[in-house]
Amino acid sequence: MRRRHLPGFSQLANLGISTKLGLIVIVLAIPIGALLFVQYQDQQAATSQADSESNGLDYVAAVMPFMREVQLHRGLVERVLNGDEPARANMQRTAAAADAALASINEMDSRWGSDFETKELVAFLNTEWPKVRDLRTSASESNDAHTRLIEEGVFPLLSTVSIESRLALDPDIDSRSVIVALTDSLPRLTEALSQMRSYGTAALISRKGMSATDEQKRFLTAQAGLAAAHADALERSLETAMATNPAFEEALRPIVRRSSTTRGVFSDNTNSTILNASILSGTGAEGYFLLGGSAIDLSNELLVDAQETLDAQFQSRADAAQ
Repeated sequence: MRRRHLPGFSQLANLGISTKLGLIVIVLAIPIGALLFVQYQDQQAATSQADSESNGLDYVAAVMPFMREVQLHRGLVERVLNGDEPARANMQRTAAAADAALASINEMDSRWGSDFETKELVAFLNTEWPKVRDLRTSASESNDAHTRLIEEGVFPLLSTVSIESRLALDPDIDSRSVIVALTDSLPRLTEALSQMRSYGTAALISRKGMSATDEQKRFLTAQAGLAAAHADALERSLETAMATNPAFEEALRPIVRRSSTTRGVFSDNTNSTILNASILSGTGAEGYFLLGGSAIDLSNELLVDAQETLDAQFQSRADAAQ
């Protein structure tokens, strides 16, 4: 009986051994090649995310000093407008420091503005900061202008960089927890502390020899509540990271304790010297202002201490992908 071949197989049957072997190799190579391509794509994606996150973290680290100087400038302007003339020199130095910090933001925007979609927000800062810096109409208008610059410019810029650089999408829960703390809870915490510092100092100067007004007490109480809420969110995120990553535990635990203690001292001082005081002492204004500054600066050190560990994590992930 004659053997029948399926169409096309007769041609294959007539091929030489070397040709058949070559075809087998090609057929087997297809899934291997597909697997290698997928692995290559995964490697490129991991490396790209690590690079993007590192650039985003550098951008965040450039934004935070500008916010710190704007917050400090707000408080010094309020002091000057409430009659504290010796604060004028520091106010001018802080304005110059904010100018320099904004120049650093512009440098970051020139590098990553298109990728991270920050150009409009940085343009807003460049337009509004000179107006805010030179506004001298009244303490309340100056305070409102500084606050608007932070809430409508700095906060959205930090959020945009975090999202567009994929910092907020970090695959590791420990790193992601630290990133959320640094780009959301931390700046909002320092803003509440800065409002307390500015408003409380103005109360000590303007109400010397009297008690704080009900309005001043309500404002300070509200800002203290916001600071406590953001501090709680910050510490929860950091505790999550430190519990799962010894590198974060080593880098952050000391500053977490110190910053928490200093914030507590500042809060207690607000209660004793302003909220619960029957007579406000103008001589305590400088000390109160400095104490608030310590609480803000120590909280901001969390970013400095976390950045090196985060960068090491990003580099390790890129090396592993390679």
